[in-house]
Amino acid sequence: MATDAPVRKDAVTGALSASAALGGLTLVFLGVIIGGYRAFSGATSQGAVAPYRRAVIAVLIAFAGSLVCVALSLVWLATGGPSFLYAIVLVAFFAQLAGVLAVAIATTYVVMSE
Repeated sequence: MATDAPVRKDAVTGALSASAALGGLTLVFLGVIIGGYRAFSGATSQGAVAPYRRAVIAVLIAFAGSLVCVALSLVWLATGGPSFLYAIVLVAFFAQLAGVLAVAIATTYVVMSE
C-alpha cells in the first residue's frame, strides 16, 4: 500500500530549511528597522525612537527562535529521530511561523508610522 504522506525525516528536513530561510528574512527586517532608526538625528527624543528599539528586540527574539528551530531539527536528525523531539520540532517551527508573521506586521507598522 503506497502512500504519498511525507516521512518524518522529510518534515524535519523541511522545517530545518524553512527555519534557516525565515531566520534570514528576520535579519532583513532587522536591517529595515535599524535603517529607519539611524535616519533620526541624535537630538531626537527617546519617545520617538522607542518603537524602533522595541521592534529590534522583537526581531532578535524571532531570529533566536529560528536558531532554536534549526538546532532542534539538527539534533533530531543526528540522534536518529526520537518521537518526542519530532513533536517539539514541529511545535517550534509553527511557533516560529507565527513569530515571523508578528514581526513582519510590527516592522511594517513601525516603518509606515514614521
